[in-house]
Amino acid sequence: MDQDQKKVFAQYEEAKLEIRRLEVICKELQPTILSIVPEGKNVLGEKGYFYIQKRPKWKYTAMVTKAEEDLEKMMEDEKARGEAVVSYTPTLYYKEGSPEKREEA
Repeated sequence: MDQDQKKVFAQYEEAKLEIRRLEVICKELQPTILSIVPEGKNVLGEKGYFYIQKRPKWKYTAMVTKAEEDLEKMMEDEKARGEAVVSYTPTLYYKEGSPEKREEA
């Protein structure tokens, strides 16, 4: 790997670590902010605004839950029999530390 490539990896690495750090901070602050923002109202911040929006969370009947479980089983069976078609999409991951059993480029 040349210096330019190393620089790109280092930039990405630093960005991912900063995102993780900021996500922790946001998760810690969210309960306090939820308790401050009145439902149906906007609260202005310095660069934007906060609001609460209720998102639906559905709980289904036993019949639908059973159908969902049956469908998952059917899908697993098709995979096992080789009838399901798989495709792969390149996905980039970043983990802190050293790789244990992965080859280094």
